[in-house]
Amino acid sequence: MQISSNSGRSTKDGQFRICNLAPGTYSIAALGGTPASRFSFATASFTIIDRDIENFTLSPAPLVSVQGRVAWTGEPPKDLPWGGVLLQLRPVHGGLSEVTRYVPLPASGSFRWREEAQAPEELAPGEYGVRVLGLPRGAYLKDIAYGAASVVVSSWRPQEGLSGTDLVVTFAADGGSVRVTASDRHGKPVPKAGVALIPHR
Repeated sequence: MQISSNSGRSTKDGQFRICNLAPGTYSIAALGGTPASRFSFATASFTIIDRDIENFTLSPAPLVSVQGRVAWTGEPPKDLPWGGVLLQLRPVHGGLSEVTRYVPLPASGSFRWREEAQAPEELAPGEYGVRVLGLPRGAYLKDIAYGAASVVVSSWRPQEGLSGTDLVVTFAADGGSVRVTASDRHGKPVPKAGVALIPHR
């Protein structure tokens, strides 16, 4: 099939052709085309420079479930205001999965991504950046782990069918404090100095 706009459908043998693309980098995505493969998805990126791209293959894969649990190092504070804490799932690569997702996090126990009512509780396969938003004062994020790997600073690629694939979000409330004195080269205090603490992870 020849596609002159930015979307269309492949032929019976799965082939497609997209024409009139200006030089640049593009994301391309494919959705399952039959009712049986409705919830399958593939995405990739390519760059147009000075020639056509031939034999570019997309292989739609089943959507993956997102489930996990909240854990604590030590006991969580009993009076901690917890409403509105969210797990942000931001696609690293664009395409049709470009929308950032938000999963409400409980103070403890398990959680699961919930799509719209007509869609499954699953996400398109790919790489996601994971962040926690709205964490109340008195608690801090200690780690986000997927199996044996920490995904706090690296991207997360959910995979269906593997053991130990819960996304484990670990919090703690035993953080330390730092007392800072800003002074000049003569040791005299510097009033109204701007002080920033930059974590290394």
